[in-house]
Amino acid sequence: MARAEVFGTDGTAQCGFLDPADGELAQLQALRLQAEAFRMAAAGADYGGATAPDAVAALTAAQQAAEAIHGRVPS
Repeated sequence: MARAEVFGTDGTAQCGFLDPADGELAQLQALRLQAEAFRMAAAGADYGGATAPDAVAALTAAQQAAEAIHGRVPS
């Protein structure tokens, strides 16, 4: 099982997100959806997926989180 776990002064919290029992099915479904979105984008259709600005926002948030973890002030 894959999971995210957070440790804090008041204890821990876990969130399992990939169970081996259905993990392969989830991976295959994600690949099918990715292939379909690519096909639609290549055809010029609206594929309803994430945009370049979405990616920039995600990377910015990840960088700010990393800087916060290391005690730096985000720019």
